[in-house]
Amino acid sequence: METRDAIRARRSIRRFTGGPVPADALRELLDLARYYPSAGNRQPLKFAAFASENACAAIFARLHWAAYLKDFAIAENQRPRAYILIFGDRSVAADFGFSCGAAAEAILLGAVSLGLCACCLGLAEPAALAGELGFPADKYELLNVIALGCGAQKSRAADGGGVRYYEDADGGLVVPKRPLSETVLRFDAD
Repeated sequence: METRDAIRARRSIRRFTGGPVPADALRELLDLARYYPSAGNRQPLKFAAFASENACAAIFARLHWAAYLKDFAIAENQRPRAYILIFGDRSVAADFGFSCGAAAEAILLGAVSLGLCACCLGLAEPAALAGELGFPADKYELLNVIALGCGAQKSRAADGGGVRYYEDADGGLVVPKRPLSETVLRFDAD
């Protein structure tokens, strides 16, 4: 798959089928994530992958899902089958913002290339979750969680229409994207 096709195909999926995420796929995504760019090549990020039922249940309980969708629910059999957590290692750096986004996108695009679906999610009480999973908050800052699995819903981008995503009549997600003319401040090329 061409890179630009993978970027356009990557959608945030919030409902998954019951199929497991193979350990080899998780390992491949972790390997791709480590190629993120970082200031001074300090490489301050660490990653953790979880696919066990207990860990997935604990992580699921701490996530924010589909803020724009009133009454959005995920049935137990539609929950993600694996997660990758991105941590900042405080002993290496104090600022992780750019690196975290780059690593997350590598994981998301890698998932597309492996035929998986993913969703990058907000966390409720990230320090508490990190502690529950055995990662000391004084050493590691939990920055991001990526849910993984086989998609049980469709998602498509749509030009214009604001920024609030919504479900169509078939339960698929429609995600408005600002037109190029609204996102480019200046284009100075010959």
